[in-house]
Amino acid sequence: MDSTLNDMLQGMRSLRRLHEKMEGEIASAYGLTRSECAILAFLSNNPGHDTISDITAGRHMKKGNVSAVAAALEAKGLLERRVDGEDRRVMHLSPSASASPIVAALSAMLREFSSAVLAGLSDAERERLGGYMKVLDANARRLL
Repeated sequence: MDSTLNDMLQGMRSLRRLHEKMEGEIASAYGLTRSECAILAFLSNNPGHDTISDITAGRHMKKGNVSAVAAALEAKGLLERRVDGEDRRVMHLSPSASASPIVAALSAMLREFSSAVLAGLSDAERERLGGYMKVLDANARRLL
């Protein structure tokens, strides 16, 4: 395997493990699963992308899993659903007021994660890296 590709894959695995560890700490602190935290974080970080389909596409999760996790969050009072004004089959999801402390903790974690993993990169390097990652993501999604 090409050493650049090997380095890139190793780096992505390390980033994912660190993110999962940090997210898991918040999940444990609030008695949630990582999937529940992931959905709350997705909804708070992606305005306008608030349906089960949006979460499924954005988080690479199965629709049934997202629906089950959303139902669990709703049962815990951490998620609210509202019917779309134009298509009553579409439900829009949003964290409830009760989820505010969790969402705040997840946002702080993401800022800490970002700061830690991007340390040592200039703004221009961060910008280029973001562009490269979008291309890699698009290439991979085309093949999935």
